[in-house]
Amino acid sequence: KDATFSDVTICFGDRQFYAHKVILASRSEYFKSMFTNAFKESNQRTITLEDDDPEALEIMLNWMY
Repeated sequence: KDATFSDVTICFGDRQFYAHKVILASRSEYFKSMFTNAFKESNQRTITLEDDDPEALEIMLNWMY
């Protein structure tokens, strides 16, 4: 949750999670597609996920790390 060396911030609900695209992409096809294809998120440093359950997303991101 430390912003040091992070290259992406994922915002969901009232929470922010500082992350590294390489870690997310290596552990999730969803994030891999988001960061490597023609999605607008591939060039953004902040990504807002509005339709996801904040608690479930936080658990998933913590598991990835």
